[in-house]
Amino acid sequence: AIKANGTTAPTGYYANNRMDMLIEQPTMYNGMSFFGGYRMGRGSFAPYDGKLATNSLGEIRAGARVPLWRDRSIDKNRAALKQAEIGIQIADLSVSQQKIDIIRNATLRYWDWIAAAQRYSIAKSLYDVALQREKQIIKRVKAGDLPPIEQADNERVLLQRESFLIGSEQNLEIAANELSIYLTDENGNARHPRIEEIPESAFSLFEEIRDTNLDKEIEMALERRPELKRFKAQIDQNRIDQELAKNQMGPGVDLVIIGSQDLGTGSVTRSKPEIEASIVLNVPLRTRTAQGKLDGAS
Repeated sequence: AIKANGTTAPTGYYANNRMDMLIEQPTMYNGMSFFGGYRMGRGSFAPYDGKLATNSLGEIRAGARVPLWRDRSIDKNRAALKQAEIGIQIADLSVSQQKIDIIRNATLRYWDWIAAAQRYSIAKSLYDVALQREKQIIKRVKAGDLPPIEQADNERVLLQRESFLIGSEQNLEIAANELSIYLTDENGNARHPRIEEIPESAFSLFEEIRDTNLDKEIEMALERRPELKRFKAQIDQNRIDQELAKNQMGPGVDLVIIGSQDLGTGSVTRSKPEIEASIVLNVPLRTRTAQGKLDGAS
């Protein structure tokens, strides 16, 4: 962070101009932060404001702030960074969950298409058998080997099987359309599945499933489910909220070390380098905000 201010007092007994700039950089190590700055004070100052005056080229300073209690283990910046990193993980897990849902839906549509194709194949075989039988019955009726009622009854069966064949063909077309949403060619363009692409003995693939250790597979699936990993990540985010709230309820005890050096011509007393160390104590008398955040997180 960069902070700067300028002050001018052109009139009055103590006319002066002041400028102060400070650059501060926090770190991830125990909440430590380093800072450096430059200030310039020219003009006349009251005796009690003598520290505002600098030599001709101003004063440079650098130092460090070391938290000894509050903000040592965690602070707002580190908490926000950790939660942002967890947020990225949660977003990735959400994408993984969407991929799993897409793969699952595509797999269901695939096997729906396979089943529809099998039903169509069966319906076509039944219709072909009835059609062949119709030709044979017509020959036998003409030869007087069968009564005409047999031909009429077979025509009824033939119409039933034709109706079943038409319905199966329509269902196959519907299943193929639903599968085509997930099916693409080498160029990534959507394409329609062809019945010739159905593998022989497709349902034999399920023989491998029967030999699988189902309990082990369920355990592995639970470990890989992105929902459970997302819940764990959200728990980690919540734990950070609690840690931060508890930390902010403690007293602030900071060790501050500053070194400064005036530059240019001016007072001899200001020309020597100065090193200063101090303890800054900040004890909150009321912690209702932090306590409310802690209760909310809990």
